[in-house]
Amino acid sequence: MRGKKRSKAKEIWKSPWFGVVGIIGVLVGIVLPTYFYFSSRVERELMYAVNPVRATVVTAGQASELAVLHKGEPLGSVDVTAAQVAIWNAGKQSIREENILEDIVIFSDPPVPILEVAIRQCSREVTGFTIVEMPESLASGRVPVSWHILEENDGASVQLIYVGTQEVDFRVEGVIEGLRGIKDVELGVEIKTPLEQMREQQGNRGTYGIVALVSGLLTVVVFVVSMSLRQLREYWPMTLCLLPTCLICAWQYFSISTRLWPPFGF
Repeated sequence: MRGKKRSKAKEIWKSPWFGVVGIIGVLVGIVLPTYFYFSSRVERELMYAVNPVRATVVTAGQASELAVLHKGEPLGSVDVTAAQVAIWNAGKQSIREENILEDIVIFSDPPVPILEVAIRQCSREVTGFTIVEMPESLASGRVPVSWHILEENDGASVQLIYVGTQEVDFRVEGVIEGLRGIKDVELGVEIKTPLEQMREQQGNRGTYGIVALVSGLLTVVVFVVSMSLRQLREYWPMTLCLLPTCLICAWQYFSISTRLWPPFGF
């Protein structure tokens, strides 16, 4: 009886399906805990993004017959540009007004006068997202903002018309309870529309998914063939090459964010 049990155990051990189940178990053991870990995290995550598409309102020296006035005062020969900055909560925990420990401020780098500020898009009116317009702050290139509550994907897109060229950068600073800093979302070096960025990211994600699937299937096939031919040592290097490729591509597939722009648009 013991001999039969041992022979059956050896057959199970040598069976190629034992290896397949082992590989699937490893993949599931890595992917599922990672997925559930990130999906179960409840935290605040305030983000901002600067739209790479700028609108040139006036170019100095190219419109001599056009007088640029601001509140009735001529600005002279200057560059006037419009930019858009989006701020939103990408975390699962809401950010309330009482969680703001230091004012959230949009500021220009280098400091340039801001002529006009307006909210272009807002996720929901209930957020109470507002702009605190103070002449002295706008003159120094600073725009304080506030809100009542920002839940997940809540926020607003702010348009700023300023004196300067498209090289002027904008940043957002402030202190939120439980946050180490406000994250800057890079929308890409090239000037692209949100729809173009979405298509590119979806294409990259699909490529990683296909490569992960193909390499995973090849890993299983190679392992099954090597076990059936009892030549595991000869096929083992190929398995070692395919398995990491599968795991890396699978990780990229699940880790690439499909939301690299404001949920409510610019």
